[in-house]
Amino acid sequence: TTASVGKALLRPVKFVVVNLQKFVTQGQIPPAQGLLSYTALKDRVLTLDYGQHHVTVSDWASVKAPAKNVGTLTYPTFGQDGPAIVATTGFQVNGSPITVQVDTLYGGTLLIYPTSVEKLGLTDQAHSSTTRRFPFTDGGVDMVEGKALKESFGGIDLLSEAPLYFATPQVHLPDGRFDGTVGVGLFVGRRVTFDFRGNRFWIG
Repeated sequence: TTASVGKALLRPVKFVVVNLQKFVTQGQIPPAQGLLSYTALKDRVLTLDYGQHHVTVSDWASVKAPAKNVGTLTYPTFGQDGPAIVATTGFQVNGSPITVQVDTLYGGTLLIYPTSVEKLGLTDQAHSSTTRRFPFTDGGVDMVEGKALKESFGGIDLLSEAPLYFATPQVHLPDGRFDGTVGVGLFVGRRVTFDFRGNRFWIG
């Protein structure tokens, strides 16, 4: 009943007790004493400032969204029977709009799932011979590394000639429910904001 982030008191939070140390030791999650789900932040605005290394939780009424370049948050399940996740519109790869999961444990830039490769014109990139390992995704998996001409949000380029990733057989797939996953590789030095009441997302 007294869970808080800084001075922001959260509504009563249901929790489970798990020994996370074994997952830390196995390299499946970074060193942590707990994991906080987005469901604990209902009616709040969460800002992750990757430049200043700050996390801010605000009352929704105290934060004003920009007039444009705002994505729409949705909460699809990851696959037919998976858990609900946070997804947003607003991102583009090579100018094509995509709907993506936002995964703050994923260390890459943009992962495109197999069901969207052809429609986005990324078949050649998906057959790259280069791979990179991501320790905190699916317990540690390799992904194919290609390159995008540009990765953007709201028409503003975030990265040019940027790494672009594709699933190997070890990567869990969302059954075509969205196009890809964005991670912290796109957020370095930026402020990322989730409005969980207004279902809005933007990058500053």
